[in-house]
Amino acid sequence: GEVYDKRDSKTMPTEGYLLGMTNSLAGIGGTKRYFRNKLYAQKYIPIYDQVILSFSGGIGHILGIGEDVNLHDRFTLGGDNLRGFATSGVGPRDSATKDALGGEWIYHATSQVKFPLGLPEELGLSGKLFTDLGSTGQLSTGSTSVNDTSSLRLSVGTGIDWGSPFGPIGIDFGFPVIKESFDQEETVRVNFGTRF
Repeated sequence: GEVYDKRDSKTMPTEGYLLGMTNSLAGIGGTKRYFRNKLYAQKYIPIYDQVILSFSGGIGHILGIGEDVNLHDRFTLGGDNLRGFATSGVGPRDSATKDALGGEWIYHATSQVKFPLGLPEELGLSGKLFTDLGSTGQLSTGSTSVNDTSSLRLSVGTGIDWGSPFGPIGIDFGFPVIKESFDQEETVRVNFGTRF
């Protein structure tokens, strides 16, 4: 994928932006045929001393060429890209087995403010407040055995980031505000590295 990175740091950015795109075409000589695209972006704005406002988001779409798209090629929402919900906790779900089926389209967005905790700077700890939103679904379900809705999900939360010697580590506490009854939630999440 193409990436255009104008952030001042890859691990703990305080200003700048990143634009990225991934596309993959499968099916030349293989059994799986699909065209998959995803666009994503991040923007960091320093507001005040060590107070950073950031926005990030992504949209994606996968098109099966003449056949259904395999489960593990589809998009998943929840966890790192929608805190307050479990990994693959949002989106189409088999109503009998409760298994996540993945989405053929996705969008997600985050706004976050990061701030100092009043601790010595060399500890590398900062606090954050965030809101995440998004949705994912299938283009045509036609099946009554699938719980699928294109409705918006929204969560709010707080957390702590640590610029550890091993790379950034974050603890997030997310709380779903808008959700569906079949979504799976997860209040506490530990992140390693940067999120997309």
